[in-house]
Amino acid sequence: MTSISNSTKMNEVSAALATLTGDKVSVQEIVDTILQISNFQEKTLSRIQSSLDYDGTDGAYLSGVYADMNYQRKIRLRKLINKLIELGEFNDDVAGSMDIAERPGGDYFVWDGLRRMIMAGLAGKKRVRVNKTVHKGDKTIQECRQHEAFLLEVRNTKLEGMKPEEIFKAQVCQKLPRALSLLNLLENCGLDVEGILGKGTLLGGFSELNNNFQQGHDIKEKYFIASSDIIHAAFPNPNQISVFLFVGLAYLLQYMDENADEIDETYDIAEVKEMMIEYADTVLM
Repeated sequence: MTSISNSTKMNEVSAALATLTGDKVSVQEIVDTILQISNFQEKTLSRIQSSLDYDGTDGAYLSGVYADMNYQRKIRLRKLINKLIELGEFNDDVAGSMDIAERPGGDYFVWDGLRRMIMAGLAGKKRVRVNKTVHKGDKTIQECRQHEAFLLEVRNTKLEGMKPEEIFKAQVCQKLPRALSLLNLLENCGLDVEGILGKGTLLGGFSELNNNFQQGHDIKEKYFIASSDIIHAAFPNPNQISVFLFVGLAYLLQYMDENADEIDETYDIAEVKEMMIEYADTVLM
C-alpha cells in the first residue's frame, strides 16, 4: 500500500491529509502517518491521556476499516489535534458509536465518524465502538459509495451541519443531476471546490454560486465562463478566486446583455475584459 506521506514535518503531513484522495484508505494508516511526525509524542500526545481499546462486541479494529475519500470531508489535522488537547483525552461516551458499512466482499468503510476514529487512534486506541450497516450483496462498489454519501449528507445536514461545499461533494458522489451540472460548470470555468476536480483555481466560497446557479438570479453558464476568463486574464495564476467577484461579475455581464435597451451605457464582454486588465495593472504595480 502506498504511503500517504513519508514526511515527519507537521505542515507537510497536514497538507497531505488535507488533499488526501483514494477509494480505499486505511484509517490506521492515516493514524500512523500522523504519529510519525517529529516530536509528536513529546509535544502533543504527552498532553493527552492514553485511552484503552474498546472491548465490547460492537467494536472494530482501525486496521480493518477504510475511508472512501470520494465523499469524505477534508481531514484538518490541526483542528483534530486541538480538539484532543482541549479535551485532554478521547472520551468514549462523548464520541459514541462510529458508523461503518460492510460492502460486498467484507471490507468495512466508515461513512460517519472518520475524524473520531483518527482521534481515537491518536489517543492509543486500536479498536473502537461502531454501528454497522451491511450493503446488499448485489450492490456494486459505486452503488455502495453513493448510498454511504447519501447517509453522510442526511446525517450531517440534519444533526451536525456540513458546510455547503461538503454537502456539494457528497451530492456529486451520489451523482445528483444538479450537482453534476454544477461540477461541469466549475470544470468549464477552470475552478475547483473542496478539491473535487483536483485541478483548476480554488473558489473562495461556494454558497453564492450555489444560490445563483439554476436558481436565484439563474445566471447562465456562458456568463460564468466569461467571468472566470476575465478574472484569470486580469489576475493570472491566483491562489483562489473570490466567489463574490466571480458571481457578481457574471451577473453584471448577464444583466448588461439582457437589459441593453434600458441602460444608458453598456459594455460587451471583450470591453469589460480589457477594462479589468487595465484596472489590475494599476493595483498590482
